[in-house]
Amino acid sequence: MDFIKRHMIIIVSITTFSLISLLLSQVYTAKDDITFRFIDHYGDRSSLDNITIQGELKDGYHSTHFAISKNEVSSYTEIFDYSIFETQPRRYMPGLYIPLELDGIEYEFRISNSGFIGTFDISYDKVSFSSIQRMGYTSLNTTTPGSTSTNHLEYGLTSTGENIYFMVPNTSDFKGKNSIYELALVETENIPRTQLPESRKVTTYSFEQNTNPDLPKLSVLGLESVNDNLVVVMQEGDKLLIKGVSTSGEELGTAYVEQFFSEDRESENHYPSYKAYENEEDDIITLNFDSNLGDTNHTIASFSLSNGVEVVDVVRTDFLNEKFDSFHSVEKMIYKNNKLYVARTVREAGDENYSPPEVTQPIYFYIYVFEDSELLYKGELVTDNNDDLIQIDTLTNYAHGISYSFRDYRNFMNISFD
Repeated sequence: MDFIKRHMIIIVSITTFSLISLLLSQVYTAKDDITFRFIDHYGDRSSLDNITIQGELKDGYHSTHFAISKNEVSSYTEIFDYSIFETQPRRYMPGLYIPLELDGIEYEFRISNSGFIGTFDISYDKVSFSSIQRMGYTSLNTTTPGSTSTNHLEYGLTSTGENIYFMVPNTSDFKGKNSIYELALVETENIPRTQLPESRKVTTYSFEQNTNPDLPKLSVLGLESVNDNLVVVMQEGDKLLIKGVSTSGEELGTAYVEQFFSEDRESENHYPSYKAYENEEDDIITLNFDSNLGDTNHTIASFSLSNGVEVVDVVRTDFLNEKFDSFHSVEKMIYKNNKLYVARTVREAGDENYSPPEVTQPIYFYIYVFEDSELLYKGELVTDNNDDLIQIDTLTNYAHGISYSFRDYRNFMNISFD
């Protein structure tokens, strides 16, 4: 009987090894068959002459790195070791955590109210591709309650170099003072709250005008950074207000976008949440706001901090028939060369009479170029990525739900401009 068991183990081991070898062989053979081509939808492709778009099309087995530069698409494929077959990318979900990269290492920060008014517990973890390691925390005492905030508390967190800064995104109901703090983080949670090092106060803003009904209401939407400068994103009445401040507390200036917010439901308004994109080379930050006019309507405002603070571009656009999937889609923007470049992956908008499961809807990679607030160019990177979705659709018994894994199906990741 033992003889049979031993030989059965050998047979199973050989079979398992053969399946793994076959899978690796298929992946390696297929790596050169991946489709990458670029097509034009609107305008002249020369609009991309001075920019390079890079990214990855990636699953748990391999990654195809691609670059779009000088009207050409180049790519190469990296095959992963078996040891990382089970890895899955970590996705930022607003309100759960915010990723910040410090000295080439990504950390996840989580913020919560401690139970004391104006006191926040901030923990952070070191992140690898598939795992996290608790690093430490701090507790911050402020004069600003966070029970009512315009956005998730993570919107008030940003970094410059190795330093982390935080400001409570307070609503217009707040009438006191709100400060930006440089956080004093410790690498252990075993220190009593009263013995924690004190975080440095960078600068303080007064919200006393919120007590006067004749003055516009002021609130904080978030805190961002460009190089060594901090950017306070605010709403003042119907204006989008940007304040620049150095990490030493020196005020750099302010800039407005007029008629950005409205209480009139018939007029265009913008939600307080946004996405921020930096151009560190030119000291420019770009903010992308969703509009109440529809799911595909956006207003994208860019601000320069190279000499004070000034508005350099405002684009109001409708990404028609494009459905941004917050879990699978990626988006990157940069204002450079007096143009706004946008790279985004979106899903095909479903038919009104039939809406298949979102995960099975085709994904498209579009690139836009805007100049002087007008659309100058739209192109598309065409791949065979949607072949993976056909497999999901044909192999899934929808009555039992959909099984989806980033390990098995490719997704666009790590999009960047150069």
